[in-house]
Amino acid sequence: MKICLDAISQPLLEWESNYNLKRGYELCLKEVMDDISQELGKVAPVNGDYKQRMSDIVKKAAKLWLEVGQQRYRIFLLMSTLGGKPLRSGQGSLDRDGTQELVVVPELRRMGNAQGERLDKDELVSDCKGKFRVFSVG
Repeated sequence: MKICLDAISQPLLEWESNYNLKRGYELCLKEVMDDISQELGKVAPVNGDYKQRMSDIVKKAAKLWLEVGQQRYRIFLLMSTLGGKPLRSGQGSLDRDGTQELVVVPELRRMGNAQGERLDKDELVSDCKGKFRVFSVG
């Protein structure tokens, strides 16, 4: 994590060892921005000013993830009680029974402790219980 954080924090030239790491990181950010713009564009117009704001949020979130990844314990958001991968909107994201789980409030959980131990167990961070709702579409 530290190597990646160092690489993205400075300009790199093609021949430098961390160049491909930074290039891959920037490509990931672009793909995330494209996905967000596409999904948001389904419900609202997305102009350059909004894209820039979203880009700033995506960059800050990615940097935060790298910074948190350097800690001895891990904090993560639980986005579903079902444990599946996050889905895109639309008909393809519905369960077989025509329902879709939506996140009302994500849940904040922690793995490990300040000594870097107990990484196999996760626990709820105080007062950070999530709220999830299942809706029928139809």
